Amino acid sequence: MRTFISSICIFLLATRSLVAAEPVLVGLELKDKSWFTDRSAMAVAVFDTVVDQTEDLPEDSEDCHFLDIEVSQTPDSKSGKSMAVIRFLPRKTGIITMPSIEFTSGNAVYQTRAVQMVVGEPQRSDKMKLAANPKKLRVYEGEPLRVDLSWDCALPAAALRDLRWNPECFRNPDVEVVVPRNTGAEETRMGLPLGGRRVEASRNTSGKTDRTLGHIDLPIYLRFAKPGKQVFSEMRLECAELAEDTGNFATYASYFNNALFEPVDTGVSYRRVYVTTPAFEIDVIPLPEEGKRADFSGLFDPLEIAVSVMPTEAVVGALMQVDIKVSGDAPHGMLDLPPLGNQQGLRGRFLATDGYGRLWHEKGTLFHTRLRALTTSVKALPSLRFQVFDPTKGTYRMLTTDAIPLVVTPNGGQDFAALNAFYGAVSELTDHPGGILQNLATNPMNDLLDQLLILVQRGFPYLLLAGPLAFFALLPWVRERRRRALDAGYRARAMAFAELGKLPADSPGKWPAFLRFMTASFGAAEKTWTIGDSRHALRSVHASEDEIRQISALHEAADAHDFSSTRPDARFANLDGLAKRVMRLLARSALLWMAAVLFMPSARADEWSDAEAAFQQALNTPAGSDSAQSAYEEAALKYQAAAKAGSHTGEAWTNAGNAWFQAGAMGRSISAYRNAQDYRPLDAALAKNLAAARALVGTSVTAKPPFWKVISAPWLKPLVVGANLIFWVLLLLTIRFRGRSCYIATGVSGIILLTVTVLYIANLVTARPAGVVIVDAIEARKGPSYAYAKSFNETLRDGLEFVVIENREAWKRIRLGDGRECWVPASQVEEWTPGFPE
Repeated sequence: MRTFISSICIFLLATRSLVAAEPVLVGLELKDKSWFTDRSAMAVAVFDTVVDQTEDLPEDSEDCHFLDIEVSQTPDSKSGKSMAVIRFLPRKTGIITMPSIEFTSGNAVYQTRAVQMVVGEPQRSDKMKLAANPKKLRVYEGEPLRVDLSWDCALPAAALRDLRWNPECFRNPDVEVVVPRNTGAEETRMGLPLGGRRVEASRNTSGKTDRTLGHIDLPIYLRFAKPGKQVFSEMRLECAELAEDTGNFATYASYFNNALFEPVDTGVSYRRVYVTTPAFEIDVIPLPEEGKRADFSGLFDPLEIAVSVMPTEAVVGALMQVDIKVSGDAPHGMLDLPPLGNQQGLRGRFLATDGYGRLWHEKGTLFHTRLRALTTSVKALPSLRFQVFDPTKGTYRMLTTDAIPLVVTPNGGQDFAALNAFYGAVSELTDHPGGILQNLATNPMNDLLDQLLILVQRGFPYLLLAGPLAFFALLPWVRERRRRALDAGYRARAMAFAELGKLPADSPGKWPAFLRFMTASFGAAEKTWTIGDSRHALRSVHASEDEIRQISALHEAADAHDFSSTRPDARFANLDGLAKRVMRLLARSALLWMAAVLFMPSARADEWSDAEAAFQQALNTPAGSDSAQSAYEEAALKYQAAAKAGSHTGEAWTNAGNAWFQAGAMGRSISAYRNAQDYRPLDAALAKNLAAARALVGTSVTAKPPFWKVISAPWLKPLVVGANLIFWVLLLLTIRFRGRSCYIATGVSGIILLTVTVLYIANLVTARPAGVVIVDAIEARKGPSYAYAKSFNETLRDGLEFVVIENREAWKRIRLGDGRECWVPASQVEEWTPGFPE
C-alpha cells in the first residue's frame, strides 16, 4: 500500500513539474536567401539535447504551409546533439512570419523563435523583349504555319537560371507543334527548355566581350486539326536572375548544358523576372471537300517531289528501293505521303511494300520504300501522282513526278512473277467477325407491320376489351340466329322483318310487308289482321300511345286507299337513301383515318431523307478523321429522329446503330440496335450487327435471360391481343353451333390465352428499364456519390449493358448481367424501357 501511494505522489510531482516547466527558446536558421510562393524553403533548428521526432506537422498558418519536419541526432557536432530540418512553402508574397514550433525532450519543451522573411514575386523586366510573329493569320486546317519566336535579353548570361517558357499551344491537343532542326553555324546554337522540350535555338551577340545573353531566334511550326478561331493568349517567359553573375553560362560544349536548364541554388540571392508577347489570333478555315481525294495526305504548296530508283536494272520479282524526296516550307515531321500501292500506274505491274521509312533532310523528308516489278513488260517506273493543296488559290492540284526508265529481265526463264509467290500479297477471303452489315432500305410491308405493331402497343388495353365487348355485343345476334334455327315461329318473324327492311319507305308493298311482319310476330293469320289487332298487340308489349296512334293512322290511311272512292295515296320520306349516304360518308372517313395512321405524312419522309443524306455524306468523308466521326454522329441523330417520328421505324433504328458504330460510340450503337429489335426481332442481320458491337465492348458481363423472357414483352402484347380475340370469336361460334369441335377449339384457345397472359404478366412484373454505358469509362461506386468507394477494380467500359434498379437524384443503381449491383452517374449512361413508343 505504501509503495502504491509513493508511486502516485511521484507521478503527481512529475506532472506538476512538466506543466510548470518554461519552454526553452531555440534559434531558427533559414537556409534560403530568396523565397517564392512556388518553391519550397528550408529552415534548421539545433538543440543541445536529443529531441523527439514530431508525430504531426504543425497547423498551417496564413503565411506558411508545412511540408515536412525531420529530426536527426548529431553526436559529432559541436553546436548541438540533434537538429530539426523544417521544409515549408510560403503562401503569399511580401513580409511573412514563420510561426514558432515546439519540440520535446523528455520533460523539457523547446520552442523555435518566430522568423520573418520577404517573399518575392516575379517582376517584368525592361531589359528583355519577347515576340511571336506568325507568317500569316489565316491558314487552312492541316496547313503548317511558321511562327518565329524571338527573345532579346540584355541581362548577363551568367546570371540567368531556371528558364520557364511554356507556350499554350504546346498543351493544346488540337495543335501539332514541330520545332525544326537547327542547321545554323555551330557557334550560334544554343539549347532552350521550351514547352517541356529541349530545343535548339540560334543565339547572336555583339561580340566575344558581350556578357549579355543577346538575341535568340527560334522558328516553330504549328498545324491545326480543327477549323475555327485559334486564340493565342500572351506567351510568358520567366527566369531567375542571380544577384551576382559570377558563374558560368555554358560550362560544357553541349547545347543543353547551359545555365537556363539549371535550378537556382537555395543558398544564393536571386529574383524572378519575366516578359510576355502580345496575344494574337489565327483564323483556321476548313479544307474544301470539292476535289478532295480520299488519299489526300495533307501536302501543301509550295512543294517539290523527286523520285529515284536503285537499281534501275533487275530481274522479275527482285526488290528495288524507291526514294521519294519531298521538299517544301513544312519541316520534317509534318510531311506525309499516301501508300505507294495506291498509285494507279503501279497496279498490275508492281508490288509495293506497305509503309515508308523516313529520314530527315534540310528541306523536308526523304521517304524510302521498296517494290518489285512483276513482268518484263515494265519499261519504266511510271509517273507518280500526289494531290497537293494550293492555299493561295484554295484549290487542289495533282503533282506529277517524272518517269524513270527501267530494265526488267526474266527470272529463271519466267517473264512474270505470280502474286502468290510473295507472302502477304494474296490472302484467302474469310468471314470477318467484326464490323456491321449494310444499312437497310425501306420496305412498304415492313412499314405496315411497324405501324400495326405501334397501334397494338398504343391501344393494348382497348384491344383487350374489344374481345369481351364484341362478345357481348354479338351475343344477342348469335342467340337470335340460333333461335331462328330452333324456333320456326321466330324464324318466320325474323324473315318478315328482313323483308320489310328491304323495301323502300314509299314502296306500295311496304304496308303489306308490315302487316305480314305483325301477323308473324303475334301468330295470327295474315288476312284477319285489323287495326284492332294492332292496337291490342302493341298494348300487350307496352308500346307508347304515340306509337299506337302512328300505326293506327297507317291502318286508316291504308283502309282509305283500299276502300274510299277518292283512293288517296300514302307518301313516305326516302329515309333509307339518306341513311345509306351517311353510312357511305362514315366508311369513307374511316378509310381516310386508317390511311393517315398507316402511311406517314411528308414530314416523316423528310426525316428519313435527311438521315439518308447525312449518312451518305459521312461515307464520303475521309475514314478515321474527326469530320467523319462528326458526320456519322449527325447521321445517327437524324436516323433516331426519323425513328421517333415513325418513319420506317425498324430500319431507322438499325441504321442509327450502324452510324453510331462507325462513329465509335459502342454504347449508343447497342442502344439503337436493341430499340430496333423491338420491331425486327427475327432480323438475322440486325442480330449480327448487335453481336459485332457487343464484341468491341471492353467490359463484358452477360447472362442468359430466364425462360419466361424468351419472348420479349413488346411482342407478347400482340400475342395476347390475338389470342384474346380468337378466344371470344370461338366462344361465339360455340354458343351458336355447340359442336364438339367448337368446344375443343375454344378450350385450346383459352389455354393459349391463359399461357400468353401469364407470360406477359411475368414479364411485366419483372421488367426493369434497361441501360448501357455511353462514355469511355465509369468508376462504379458502392453508393450514390463519388464519396463512396469503388465497386470494382476495373472501370465499366463503353457499351456495358445493365438493368436499372433505382434512381436517386443524379445517380442510378444498376444490376449487371451476373447479378452484381453498383451505382453510376445518370449523365454517363443511356436508359430505355424495352417496348414500343406509347
